[in-house]
Amino acid sequence: MNVLNLNNGEKLWDKDIVTKRISYLEDHGDKLLVAHTNGFNFYSYADGKKVWKKDAKGKNIKQVIPVEHDYLYIADNEMNLVDEEGQNKWKKFVEIADDAEDEVFYLGKAGDNRVFYLTSTYGNMVNYVSGKKIWKKNVKFDKKRPLVYATTEDKFVVYNNKRVYTFNNSSKEDPKPKGKVEVENDKMIKSIETQDWGICIVGENDVIGLDYEGNELYHTTYKEPGEAGRRLMKSAGIVGGVMLGVSQGANSSLSTATVTMTYRDSKGQLHSETNALLSDSAQRRASQKADTYGEMGDALEKNFTANVRNRFNAMKQSLDYVFVANRGKQGPELVKVRKKDGEEVVRVPLDGNKPLYEIDPISENLYYASGNVLKIYTK
Repeated sequence: MNVLNLNNGEKLWDKDIVTKRISYLEDHGDKLLVAHTNGFNFYSYADGKKVWKKDAKGKNIKQVIPVEHDYLYIADNEMNLVDEEGQNKWKKFVEIADDAEDEVFYLGKAGDNRVFYLTSTYGNMVNYVSGKKIWKKNVKFDKKRPLVYATTEDKFVVYNNKRVYTFNNSSKEDPKPKGKVEVENDKMIKSIETQDWGICIVGENDVIGLDYEGNELYHTTYKEPGEAGRRLMKSAGIVGGVMLGVSQGANSSLSTATVTMTYRDSKGQLHSETNALLSDSAQRRASQKADTYGEMGDALEKNFTANVRNRFNAMKQSLDYVFVANRGKQGPELVKVRKKDGEEVVRVPLDGNKPLYEIDPISENLYYASGNVLKIYTK
C-alpha cells in the first residue's frame, strides 16, 4: 500500500506498507489511520512515517471499528480499545475465540456502551467503557458446523448446529438455543433473516419458517436436480462487503468487491464512502473469468455467511420470496416459495440442471434464459 500524487502518479512514501490484508482505513486530512495484518498506526501523508511511537498491541489485526473517538480492534483471538494516541483504554485484552485462526463474523455497536462480537466459537457483548463482558457466559458455537446470522437495529438472530439464538441490544443474560431445526445437511444452509412474522432460514434444499421462540411454522425440503453429478465449491465470499479480505482471490469475489474509505471532518465526525475495488472494465473481465471457472459472480448479501456456494446458480432470493431448483415429477423445475408462510407460488419448468436466471429486486420479475429465448415471469 502507498499514497500517490494525483498530478503525476508518483508515490509519496519511500516505503510501501507490505501486508496480507488491509482491515481499516480512516483519513484525517494530514494523516491516515491504517490497520492491517501486521500493524495498526497513523501514517503521515507527507512522508509515510508512523505517528504513534508504537503500533497498537497485538498481531494479525482482523477488524477495526470506530467507537466515538476511540478504536475497537480484534487481534488474533482477542479484542481491545485504544484512544486517538494509540494507548490502551482497557486493563487487559478480551478473549473472543479459542484460537487465532477462528473466523470473526461480526463486530459492531449494540446499544448504549455495548459492542457485540460473533466468531466461529463464541458470541458475547462487551461494555466498551469498562472492557468487561456483559454476559457471564459466552454463547458457544460449534465451529465445525456452519453459522449464519442476521442483525437489525435492535435484534440479533444466529443459526448454528441446527439451533437458533435470538437476543436484543439490552439482553443481560446469554441467549439459550431455541427449538431444533431438523435439516438433513445443515452445511447447505445459506442465510437467516428476521421479519415481522418470525424467522426465515434458507438453504440449498430447505426453506424454513420459525416463530421467535424457535417453533417451526413450516419446513419444505426440495431435491436438487442432477444431484449426483453436482459439485459444491467452498466460498468465503466478502463478508460485510468491505476491505481487502483474505478470500478475495476468486474472480467472482473480485468482480463485486468494494473498498470503504472512512474519514473525519473538521469537527471529528465520521463519514464513509464505498467504491468498487475494480474499474467497470476490470469487473467485467473478472466476471468473465469467474464464469469460465464455473463460479457465478453473485454478491452475497452482507448478512449471508454461507460456507458453500453452488457451482451453478440454482438458488436466489428476494425480500419476500426464495427461488429453489427442484427435481420435479416432470423434470427439473424452479419453485418460487413465499417466505411468510412457505406457500409455493409457482413452478417454472427448466431445460436442464444449470438454470441461468435473474430476479429483478424491484419488480421481483423472473428472467430465465431458455436456450436462445428469454422467458419473463411477472410477480
